Amino acid sequence: MEKKIILSLFFISLFSASCQMSKYHLKQGHYDAAVSSAVSKLMRNSEKHKQIEVLERAYAQAQQRDLSRIEFLKKEGQPESLEHIFNLYSKVKQRQDLVKSVMPLYHKKDMREISFEFINYDDELISAKRKAAEFYYTRGSNRLQSKTRNESRQAYDDFAKVRSYFPGYRDVDSLMNTALRQGTVHVLFAIQNTSGITLPPQTEKELLRISTADMNKKWVQYVTADGTVTNFDYRINLNLGFIDVTPESVREIHYTETKKVQDGWNYVLDSKGNVTKDSLGNDIKSPKYKTISCNIIETIQHKSARVSGKIEYTNLARNEFIREEPVTSDALFEHCSVMAVGDLNALKPETKAKLGSSPIPFPNDLDMLDLAGNTLKTMVRDIVVRNRDIIN
Repeated sequence: MEKKIILSLFFISLFSASCQMSKYHLKQGHYDAAVSSAVSKLMRNSEKHKQIEVLERAYAQAQQRDLSRIEFLKKEGQPESLEHIFNLYSKVKQRQDLVKSVMPLYHKKDMREISFEFINYDDELISAKRKAAEFYYTRGSNRLQSKTRNESRQAYDDFAKVRSYFPGYRDVDSLMNTALRQGTVHVLFAIQNTSGITLPPQTEKELLRISTADMNKKWVQYVTADGTVTNFDYRINLNLGFIDVTPESVREIHYTETKKVQDGWNYVLDSKGNVTKDSLGNDIKSPKYKTISCNIIETIQHKSARVSGKIEYTNLARNEFIREEPVTSDALFEHCSVMAVGDLNALKPETKAKLGSSPIPFPNDLDMLDLAGNTLKTMVRDIVVRNRDIIN
C-alpha cells in the first residue's frame, strides 16, 4: 500500500513538472523550446487550455523576434547576413509548420477558436536562398583567384555552402575540386639509404607501402613518389643510417640433471646384526635409493638483423628543416633444440618438454631484413601519425 502511494506521488510530481516545463521555457524567453513543449503535449491532449495559452504567447513572441531581426538585417544590407536571413526564414516556416500540426485548437475555458497568423514566406525563403548562394559563389570565386592555400580553403567552404543550397549550381563542383587541389598540402614520403649497405629492393618497396588512409586529413595528403604528384610542400625522409645482419651462430650448452629414485629395500639391523622386528613380529625394512642421471646437450641457434636511422621532416616550400626522430628495428631468430643421453627419468618436466626438437635451417639475410623492415614500417607509421599536427 505504501509503495502504491509513493508511486502515485512520483507520477503526480512528474506530470506536474512536465506541465510546468512549457511555462518555464516561456518565462526564460526560450520561445522555440516553449512552442515545441506545448505542441508535444497538445498532440496527446488538444484540450489543455494552459498549454494553448503558452503556445499562443510563445509563438507570437518567436515570430515577432525573428521577423524583426530579418527586417533589421535587410536594412543593414550586409552581404554576410544573407545566410542568416535565409536561416531565419527557415525557422519561421518550420515553426509555422509545427503549430499547424496541432490545429485546429479550441480553448474550452474561454470558449473560443484558436487562430494563428500563418503567412506564406516561400518567395522570401527562395529569394534569400538564391541571394546567399550567389554571394558565396562570388566570394569563393574571388578567393580562388589568389591561388594561396588559405584562401583556397576558405573558397572551398564558400562553395560547399553554395552546394548545400543548390547542389547543381553553375560550375560549383568544378570550382570545389580546384579549391581542394589548391588548398591541399602534399607530403612526400621517401627513403634514403646512407648506411653503405644495399637494402633488398623488395624491402624498400615494402617500406614505401605505409598505409596513409587514416593519416590523410582534409587538407593534407601523404604520398610516395609515384609520378601523380610533382610539387610537394613537405618531405618526410626515412634516412637509413645503419643496416646489419649478424653471422649465424650455434652455441651448445652441456649439463647433467640427476634425480634420486627408490631402488628396492634394506632390512633394518640391530646392534648385533640381526634383522629387527616390529611389534607384530614382521621384519622392518627401509627403502633403498639410487641416483640416476641424464646428460643434456642444448643447441642454441642465433641470428639477428638491425635497421636503424632517423625520420627527417622538411618544409620544402620554405626549404626549412623542421625536426628529426630516431627509429630502430630489430629482427631476431633464435631456436633451441635439446638432445638427451642417459636415463630420461632424471629430467625435470620443463626439460622433458624441450625434447623432440631438432636444429632448423637459418633464415637468409634477405628474410631477416624483410622482418626488420616490416617492424620498422609500423614504427615509422606510428611516428608520422603522432606528428601529423606539424604539417598544415
